Amino acid sequence: MADALETFRQGKYALSLVLLEKEIQENQEDPNLYFHFALACFHTSNFKKCVTVIQNLLKKFPRYIEIDRCYKVLIYSLIQLKDWKAADEELQKRLSISQHDTVYLSFAAHVYEKSHRISEAIQIHRKILSFNADNASSLNNLGYLLLTESEVLSKEKLTEAIQYIKKAVQLSPKNPAYLDSFGTLLSKTGNRDAAIRALEKALALAPDHTELLDHLSKLQKQA
Repeated sequence: MADALETFRQGKYALSLVLLEKEIQENQEDPNLYFHFALACFHTSNFKKCVTVIQNLLKKFPRYIEIDRCYKVLIYSLIQLKDWKAADEELQKRLSISQHDTVYLSFAAHVYEKSHRISEAIQIHRKILSFNADNASSLNNLGYLLLTESEVLSKEKLTEAIQYIKKAVQLSPKNPAYLDSFGTLLSKTGNRDAAIRALEKALALAPDHTELLDHLSKLQKQA
């Protein structure tokens, strides 16, 4: 078992999958082996297998000491699979126990946004900021959702969005996602050239980000 776990810790995830599977066959009563096998699946982007292993682990070892980490890996994997319904079901179970857990709340906001439940996503980000006013991710996402949730943007929502997005960029000035939101904000306020510069800066940090490329292309095509 030591060799399998050491291989995992060294970041050799594909090899650790083989070693861990062998260990599980020889010792089926060690939840730690199943958990690291699931993590190895996760790190090799086999999210479907990761979900299956975690679900089996939770049934077989309901008192496993790393139960909270198991659920977080499970939900994140479901999000990667874009199984919004299953992710939401698991989130509701965990939020009934850990209602102020920022990770679960952030997952929930993402699931709601992708499920087109924008008002619920906004409420979640507001909740996160109510007990962590410097949560850059929620500042950025809340600002962006306020900017884009409807075709007609009220003065009040624009003012609020400006406040949140600017603070997110101040907290993390080299984050491409935050610069993308800042570019959207500049575009919405008629500062097209500044918006393009913000997006170009974001692309320099994340050159393979297709969404950034799309946003920049649309701005450059505007008259």
